[in-house]
Amino acid sequence: MIEINTLGGNSTFKYDFTGGELYLLFGTLNKRVFVNSSIIEKPKQRVMELSDDLRLSASNYNRNKWSSCPNDRICPYVAKLIIDEILK
Repeated sequence: MIEINTLGGNSTFKYDFTGGELYLLFGTLNKRVFVNSSIIEKPKQRVMELSDDLRLSASNYNRNKWSSCPNDRICPYVAKLIIDEILK
């Protein structure tokens, strides 16, 4: 797995692609979390909607500020991968 900084840069998370599928490892989890490709599309749209100064705030990728967020835990990490152009 590859380790990178989170959106805020105060911590890190890990990701990898196995068989073309995205997996994440974050927080205190000791297991990889599969990210369904249908979830990836929503954060892609959200990144494009936000201004540059708001894109790097993890809170913009959860239900408090984004009512159609498909997954509060996964979306900030997926957004970071999109912003860093790891996910296209």
